[in-house]
Amino acid sequence: MTATKTSKLWVILLVVILCAITIGSLILAMSFKTTAQKAAEAAAPPPSTVTAEVTKERLRTVTDVICTPGYSGTTNLQPRNIAPNGQYTNIDIVHGEVLRQGSHLADINGSL
Repeated sequence: MTATKTSKLWVILLVVILCAITIGSLILAMSFKTTAQKAAEAAAPPPSTVTAEVTKERLRTVTDVICTPGYSGTTNLQPRNIAPNGQYTNIDIVHGEVLRQGSHLADINGSL
């Protein structure tokens, strides 16, 4: 290579390096925020006014809605003071019955 080609290569390389440094510096500088900018971002937005208009009209369309109730939760029942081989001998509740604290559910081994 001649001296001019080598010097042109160095100039191009220097320009590329300076561009990379400039772009990197700009990206880094954009991430810095003043305390005023941080406070403005953390502050609550100004209150807004919402206006609504209500008019009395006839229902224009009818939609059938079908609801299916489901269980809100299930719990395993454990009788107290019963032998490990105890058997349910009578169930005193029916499907869908509302249970309350102290409700009698079943007889175990023939006793309440």
